Amino acid sequence: MEKYDILVCADILEQEYDMYNNGFNYLVPCMVRTSGWQILSNKFINFTKSAILCFEYDFLPSMFFCQVVVYFLRRFKLTSDSDNLSGYVGELYRDVALFDINDTGCEKVLLCSHKNSIQAQIWIWGIGMENTGRMIRGLLEDDMFVIQRKYDVMKAVEIKIKCPESTLISNKGGINLESLRPVREYWCKEHNIIHDCLLFKQYWMLNVIVDDTVSEEEQNFIRVSKASVEVLTDILYDLANASACPITKPRNECDITYLYAELRRQGLCLPSRGRWGGDNWPCERVAVNVGDDIERIRLNRNRLQHTSHFEMSIFEFTDRWKKLNALAKRFDARLTPAVFYEDRLIRLNHYLGRKLDFQNFQTKESKGTSNLQLKQIKAFAFAK
Repeated sequence: MEKYDILVCADILEQEYDMYNNGFNYLVPCMVRTSGWQILSNKFINFTKSAILCFEYDFLPSMFFCQVVVYFLRRFKLTSDSDNLSGYVGELYRDVALFDINDTGCEKVLLCSHKNSIQAQIWIWGIGMENTGRMIRGLLEDDMFVIQRKYDVMKAVEIKIKCPESTLISNKGGINLESLRPVREYWCKEHNIIHDCLLFKQYWMLNVIVDDTVSEEEQNFIRVSKASVEVLTDILYDLANASACPITKPRNECDITYLYAELRRQGLCLPSRGRWGGDNWPCERVAVNVGDDIERIRLNRNRLQHTSHFEMSIFEFTDRWKKLNALAKRFDARLTPAVFYEDRLIRLNHYLGRKLDFQNFQTKESKGTSNLQLKQIKAFAFAK
């Protein structure tokens, strides 16, 4: 027989000599890496996280997670270690494993074991598939049932959900998934904020009926947002190019923030009150010069960007849309575009979006992108 010297003394400072057993405690070292959560958090960037699905047990034998990882290794490819400096073949750690859901690598599932829970989170680069979350949940439920039956240990489980920014190495912040079925929002105890749980439910919850329509308030917000991104930004771009110092950037690289700053820097068309900025909408009857309308476009942009809800009341929409139409009519007279701005707004007034577009906006909004134009252009990639 060959001899392998793999028994080592545990490197624990508090360990004392055991006089009864005549020595220190020894162990067989594990060949699997530790601290996987911190490594993966720093290694992968620029992706969208799903909510965290938690299977929480009263007691969870450590071998259960190992069995789950083995089952997933049979179905999915382990995400390759891009560094590969240590010779490991993939992102596999003691309590964490990362798998590619498909060959593109644009969707990955992160499995983690912490104390008495097994947790899963989907990492997405791009759009992703619609039913990925429910598929992973079904596989985990089937695997845990088979494992418990194999060892004849049936454990009660509570399925919880945590917000995407929670950590997987903690059981804090979880809420029962089924309790979210009748509600739209819930209070996140971990971050002390309110989360819209619509996407959470549709991603992980089974038997969810998805309505493909949006409310009238959401529709109002969509119309004003499209008007801001498509029409009002065009107005500022055309105005800047009509000045004595036209800008050199192409239209697709310009948003309202940039164009407003350029026009303000030129200083050719001050508002009626003689200075830029402020939070008050200019008077519609007397403040009607070019500078006043530039300020109106900025204030409309601020209303959309600084909101916490993707909604606009019917009263606010009617008033705001009337003011934007008057603004567009004035710029039609000033700039004489090939297609009148007012006509473009009239067409947008009858625009109908879908629930999927509303959800795509929320997903991208959660990534915290600061550029308003980039966020909204991606969000409003509606089917014609």
